Amino acid sequence: MEIQDEAKVKLKKVGAENLSNEELVRAFLDSFGQSQKINQLTNHFWDTIGDIAGYGLLSQNEKRKIFKNLPDATVALEAGIELGRRIQK
Repeated sequence: MEIQDEAKVKLKKVGAENLSNEELVRAFLDSFGQSQKINQLTNHFWDTIGDIAGYGLLSQNEKRKIFKNLPDATVALEAGIELGRRIQK
């Protein structure tokens, strides 16, 4: 079983709140169905931002560059983050 598959299985088994930031990003990216690119994209994501809080500091252009090979990922991640913000309120 690949790393991203493990993250999805764990998410289903124990819930998203019990996954690390890395596992959440892997599970999220894997939903785009291009598993051969997921490890590269995930590594690039972490290399670029360093920490999950760093993502919020990036410009929209910088965010698009992270997922240039999977452009819908930027839009989906932004939507997910905004949903999380609204739930917190």
